[in-house]
Amino acid sequence: MDYGNGEQSYSQRNARSVNLGEQLFEAWCDANSYTLHRIGYDEKTGPIEGWFKLSPVIRQMPDYLVKKDGRLAVTSVKGTLKFKTEDHERLSWFEDMYASPGCPFRFVIATTRGITWLSTDELREAYEASTNQGVWPDGKSWRELNLNAVGK
Repeated sequence: MDYGNGEQSYSQRNARSVNLGEQLFEAWCDANSYTLHRIGYDEKTGPIEGWFKLSPVIRQMPDYLVKKDGRLAVTSVKGTLKFKTEDHERLSWFEDMYASPGCPFRFVIATTRGITWLSTDELREAYEASTNQGVWPDGKSWRELNLNAVGK
């Protein structure tokens, strides 16, 4: 099965039938007794006409509400270490929109190398410590997160 990869644009990756990052995260949660509830749009269920007319609060909605031992977290799953510049610029916005007392907002990097949980501060630090950067075919710029900078 062709899962796509982090070298491809969103459109190229979305043409695949499977979101590998989300599948890896779901399997990890199942193996570690975490409960998942999808809250964001699953792009694999098909396109929504006029999607980009919707509020950014809806379009950028995180993927899952995750629960374990009475603790909650809102999570956005990324299947690559390549993180968009525009998302880096919105980190504070993500925190403001989706975090609340008792329910933090977290990014999860889910690759075949493993699962890494990052707070927005850790993600910001990993992004800013990066020296590897580029542009996807759709013109979106990215930097490869330096997880060593945050001890992960």
